Amino acid sequence: MKYIISIIILLLIPVSFALTETSEIFNEDQEYIADGRTIKVQNIFEEGIIISVDDSDSEILRFNETIKIKQVNLTINDIVVTPEEKYVDLEIKIINKFECKMDFECNDGDISTKDSCNISKNICKYEEITSCNNNDGYCPSKCSETNDN
Repeated sequence: MKYIISIIILLLIPVSFALTETSEIFNEDQEYIADGRTIKVQNIFEEGIIISVDDSDSEILRFNETIKIKQVNLTINDIVVTPEEKYVDLEIKIINKFECKMDFECNDGDISTKDSCNISKNICKYEEITSCNNNDGYCPSKCSETNDN
């Protein structure tokens, strides 16, 4: 009985550490950034997709399967392949957080986010820049050079 309980606990541990869980619609050759991870659907076919995370090798993900690439769990919820269109509904779970000790370790390469390290938790935080702030390197669409430089 202890063995079964131990296995159940081990299976639930990765779920409890997931930082991001989302479902996104992808077309072929489309990218999505979640928690600083770049998920790219390269090809879509009737039985599955070819996908990569960050700089990983391309992997085949089939319908009704879950794969883990670079600490990101990926599952296909639905695939549509017709002569007119191809798209996939993909469930994304980021398992492993980006750990940090200093702000500079959290650069996600996106100028529209303020990247910082939550030092008490040692987790990178990526906040979207939505206000007009001078010298932050980004000017949101609602701002101009007169109120944000």
